[in-house]
Amino acid sequence: VPVNLFGQNIPKTFISNSFNSIAIIIMIIAFILLFLQSRFVKKFLISAYFSSKGLIHKSLFKLYMFQKSFIGAVRLVRSPFQLSFICILTLSLWLLFALSVYFVSFGVEDVHLDFIHIIFITSVALLSVQLPSVPGGWGLFEMGGVLAIVSYSNLDVSIAFSVIFIAHLCQYIPSIIIGLYSQLILLISSPLENKL
Repeated sequence: VPVNLFGQNIPKTFISNSFNSIAIIIMIIAFILLFLQSRFVKKFLISAYFSSKGLIHKSLFKLYMFQKSFIGAVRLVRSPFQLSFICILTLSLWLLFALSVYFVSFGVEDVHLDFIHIIFITSVALLSVQLPSVPGGWGLFEMGGVLAIVSYSNLDVSIAFSVIFIAHLCQYIPSIIIGLYSQLILLISSPLENKL
């Protein structure tokens, strides 16, 4: 049964194959990030840096600095306690995102999805934000969420988009209000006043 997405009839096998492709890409990126931890990469970058000139010289320096900062971040989470704390914190944040999408979906009468489906939809939407885009992931979050909703149910794209867009607004508005309030507090109690 094809899915009507943005005016195009797309087979459901294409959508499921694209999710499989995303999973393979994530595994390849994880393998590359693990490979960056090796000492061979560090020695290779240092030796290539000293034997190069011009643009390649600058690019190798930036790549070496990225590898160095990545290794520093990995060393921060080497202890099992820190790693488990980060994983629990990440899972709880993703569940809060899923819960907000779930509550927003109650307001739309045509949306009848279980919480498990909402978790998957939110996961796809949050993973799609990892692609380079505008700040805040606007557009990619909605695209990933709409693709996931349409692949699970035969909802219209406009209804799926409205659910995801309102859920994204519900996630950002409290962050913006808290951020503006904390910035106001920081400006009021700034140590810059004492210097003037």
